Amino acid sequence: MSKNGCGVNTKTGGWRKPVSVLEISFIQRLAERMRVETGAAGIFSFRTPHVLFLLAAQERHLRAVRGMVQKLDARWPRKQLVGHETMTG
Repeated sequence: MSKNGCGVNTKTGGWRKPVSVLEISFIQRLAERMRVETGAAGIFSFRTPHVLFLLAAQERHLRAVRGMVQKLDARWPRKQLVGHETMTG
């Protein structure tokens, strides 16, 4: 399968899972900084083919956000949107 350097699978046009240590390390550093600066109970990451979104959740919202993340696969193709809990405080 042909992939370019941006992490996009050029055959299907969808994101591949982050496999490089650099990608994983970058996302974890951003999540940790966001957790420290916001005092959030959990940090969630959402990737599209072009953007990484981070969501800081308060303790009282963790259950609802986790439920929403679990439902993403049923509503969005993984090549369009991937979400998971990146860090818990």
